[in-house]
Amino acid sequence: TALKLIFPFTAFSFTFYVYIIIHPHKSIKCFMIDFFIFFAIIIPNVHIFRTERSCAVTDPSAYQLVTAQELLPAAFEKMVLEYARFGTPFLGMFSGQDYASFARMCAAHEHGKNLPKGVTPYTRYFLTDKQGTIYAQGDVRHAPNRNLTYFSGYLGYGVVPPYRRNGFGTLMCARLLEKARAAQI
Repeated sequence: TALKLIFPFTAFSFTFYVYIIIHPHKSIKCFMIDFFIFFAIIIPNVHIFRTERSCAVTDPSAYQLVTAQELLPAAFEKMVLEYARFGTPFLGMFSGQDYASFARMCAAHEHGKNLPKGVTPYTRYFLTDKQGTIYAQGDVRHAPNRNLTYFSGYLGYGVVPPYRRNGFGTLMCARLLEKARAAQI
């Protein structure tokens, strides 16, 4: 029972010392506010960020990578809405209604056209099943540069929120690595 009484104080003290080391310019008042937010709001609501295991990857051969131009527009719209529903809009989109312009943008970026300054050409892929349902999306950057090598990397991917924690991220990463190796990146 003594440990039960001491542990919260020890955890609080340790957290305070670490906080002060990381944020020496902040006051004790800031620490108390941050501590309250973390333990009173974030920790009790962690369940919001968890997703149910709806369909785990059991047969990787049942999934393939397709480009944006090969997607079903309805599947794209569903994916965009799922990201938005979980509070993480896909590339800032809240509606999948503009699939045609998205597919054109992906094709242009793949060929190095209309890219934002400093962005290298890339190919965007989507992990889908035979019915066209999108489980993950990602891209392989084509040309090396200092920023990619030291900071952001050559692969980027994300799993559609309802399908997270089911092995789709691992599968997507493996498939993107295959594409990168094939392109000798």
